[in-house]
Amino acid sequence: MSFSKVIAEIVKIEGGRCSFGHQVGEKFVFDQFGPDKKLCGYALNALMPAVNVLLHNGKFPWLPEGEALYWGCPHPGKMYPGLGQVIFKLTVKNHA
Repeated sequence: MSFSKVIAEIVKIEGGRCSFGHQVGEKFVFDQFGPDKKLCGYALNALMPAVNVLLHNGKFPWLPEGEALYWGCPHPGKMYPGLGQVIFKLTVKNHA
């Protein structure tokens, strides 16, 4: 069985900075074993349900075919001075 890969790119940090130090433009490539590099545990836990759906060629009913999915880290951002919520763009890279 072959799986797709999912690319999670940080496209925005709303209201401040990431508490883990991630930056806009950072990319993480997921396969069935997880991301290709270290990712904050809070973001990882938030992303995995959506990543697993996409890895297995699942669909989200509200998402038009071929469009990227946007997903947020659960960090509340504005509740903590200087910190923000990290927004990821998830895209599928189909296997060859």
